[in-house]
Amino acid sequence: MVQKRTILGKPALVYLTIGTTQFQFNRLLSAVDNVLVRLKRNYKLVAQIGNSNYKWQYNNVSIVHELTPPQQVRILKKADYIIMHAGFGTMHMHSLYSKKQPLIVARLSKFKEHVDDHQKKFVDYLNKHTHNIITTSLRSNKYIAGTVLKHLKNEISSLASKYFFDSSKKKQILEELRNYLIQ
Repeated sequence: MVQKRTILGKPALVYLTIGTTQFQFNRLLSAVDNVLVRLKRNYKLVAQIGNSNYKWQYNNVSIVHELTPPQQVRILKKADYIIMHAGFGTMHMHSLYSKKQPLIVARLSKFKEHVDDHQKKFVDYLNKHTHNIITTSLRSNKYIAGTVLKHLKNEISSLASKYFFDSSKKKQILEELRNYLIQ
């Protein structure tokens, strides 16, 4: 599917958000950076990188460390592609304000990206209960780079979620996720 922005001669907007925790998530940033450098298409990347110290190779990137909720909503509504960490607040904000199918990536404690694997639990829950969410826990940089590449090439558009992005189901799934987390 060709994005409206591309038809108008503007680069597609990719929004990448990793939250604002003190932990690094350079594995995801590196995967996105490497894919964008390799692709022949021109993308405008807005990267909300929290406390990350990652050095970008890709040139068409706007780096922000934090965004206010209204700023996030504006970008979520404009973005052609969304790549996000599996933080509950970020997923909740996305479910309220965007109709785009995101690539959701879990931070893992074994890589010192968080104190525990609660994001992996979110991802596992979404995989089990929604069937159409694109998620990964980053088995390897090569795996996540391939997933990001597919996401950006829009080869997965046929997976448009009937559950998570159907507004009648959003509240139900968020409530089920909350209930799962407090068990």
